[in-house]
Amino acid sequence: MHPLRNLLLLFTLAVLAAPALALREVTPDGRPVIEVPLPADLADLYADLPFGRTDDGYPYLGDPAAPVVIHDFASYSCPSCLSFYQNVFLALLEDIRAGQVQFIYVPVNTGSIPNGEAANRAALCAAEQERFWVYSSALYHWHDTYANSAFEPERLAQGATLLGLAPADWQACLDSTRPDDVLQSARQLMEHAGIQGTPSILVNLEPVMPTLEAIREQIDRLRRNRT
Repeated sequence: MHPLRNLLLLFTLAVLAAPALALREVTPDGRPVIEVPLPADLADLYADLPFGRTDDGYPYLGDPAAPVVIHDFASYSCPSCLSFYQNVFLALLEDIRAGQVQFIYVPVNTGSIPNGEAANRAALCAAEQERFWVYSSALYHWHDTYANSAFEPERLAQGATLLGLAPADWQACLDSTRPDDVLQSARQLMEHAGIQGTPSILVNLEPVMPTLEAIREQIDRLRRNRT
């Protein structure tokens, strides 16, 4: 085919494709549709586990009377925190379910994924409707799936709806200073504890390396000391 005809054909195809490229699927209220996948096992992951919030507003999982308390200083935009969630936290659910561990999530903003502070605020507002832990798992799942585009505002909002939150109440929380108060408290606690990065782990207020082996060793040591 003649080079000029090739050029004309490519131009024609581009013109025909332009309207389709310009169109973007939107919801009935005009918001752009965005992929919002959820972890496959989310329904069962936290089944029958006690949960709540501390006096400072940090979400916790497990029996408040458990002999071992783990504080996890973490950020949804921190790649190492994603690795901790996948390789350590999920394994610790066994200890939490057995009543041996209470796990407290202290939300801070570190790492390289954009909009991490918005992810923190979204999760804390989900906590007001008792949906923090499933929303937290979704955030880590999006981090793993979409990396730098994980926490687009529409994904955060549509994820809240998919996870059963009342959108108006969730938005009202976002419009308030309540999540900011918790984040400010978390920053102050982090500074007071001398913590420099994330994830950072305290087991009964003692610093421990953020590995499953180190945490389990500390749990076993505390158990031996009680006997």
